[in-house]
Amino acid sequence: MFLDGVYLSRPGIALADLLDVAQVEVLRGPQGTLFGRNTSAGALNITTKKPEFDEASGFANLTLGNYDLFNMQGGFNLPVSDNLAFRFSGAIRERGGFLTDFTGAETSTRDRVTMRGQALYDAGDYGEFRVIIDNAEGEDLCCDAVWYSYGAPDAAFQALGLPGGQTPAVQRNVEDDYVSNSANFSNPFEQTGYSLSYENDLGFADFTYIGSYRDYFSTSFRNTDYTGLNIFTVGASP
Repeated sequence: MFLDGVYLSRPGIALADLLDVAQVEVLRGPQGTLFGRNTSAGALNITTKKPEFDEASGFANLTLGNYDLFNMQGGFNLPVSDNLAFRFSGAIRERGGFLTDFTGAETSTRDRVTMRGQALYDAGDYGEFRVIIDNAEGEDLCCDAVWYSYGAPDAAFQALGLPGGQTPAVQRNVEDDYVSNSANFSNPFEQTGYSLSYENDLGFADFTYIGSYRDYFSTSFRNTDYTGLNIFTVGASP
């Protein structure tokens, strides 16, 4: 995956929220000639909207939904002169979990903030410079699996004195209640990116340079076996 020409080296970076997108190209591959390594199956090339020199503009949208969904995005374009312009955009997305674990806590929540700032300078015959700074962070509580029914396995756990007997050993369908049989999920992350692109028409060819630096941090805690038994845990085990 590429964002404004910058390779996103980790899956977690690529799964961040998109904002102020101009176009998405799905290039089936191999794409090694233009995109280098790790593109034998193709490339997903995402381009955000560039600052514009002609006029000031902006956008805003708000989405509300079930499970306390709140998604707000906005941004504005600010031309300073005929050859210098800035663009700023940001988003907040929150949603309560649609699953409840056996402790009563919500899982599969969303809590994310995304921001991007850009500057575009047209140096005429000397080319065009574009600087982008972006930041995204979140405190998601994800992910769990739906427990289909209370029943024999839970009763067997209790009879053997094993953990996992916190729920009533009653045979009933709980799919509609979206109950899970695990607990303790946490997936905070933060990423920051800086990029500089330079484009110029050399007459005999178009020259493009893209330099970037990205910093990405993610930690995760999850009870990966998706059962009430503490069999397999990823992260800081209790």
